[in-house]
Amino acid sequence: MRLRKTYSPRWLVVAAFALLALGLSGCPALMLGSLGYEGYEYHETGHLPGMPPQGANQQPDSQPSPAANGVE
Repeated sequence: MRLRKTYSPRWLVVAAFALLALGLSGCPALMLGSLGYEGYEYHETGHLPGMPPQGANQQPDSQPSPAANGVE
């Protein structure tokens, strides 16, 4: 009589947690599409969408905020 080798269900638990983590993190198709769009925009314009260009001069506010002079 041969004894059967028993396998632990650890791989099933690991796979279930991996699928759960992937499902909770968002839609993989939308994530890949977003990365593709960002890559296209960077290739075409030289900067990422939503980010100002590297050489952009930021103008200071024309009117200081009330807290700038210490009086509220």
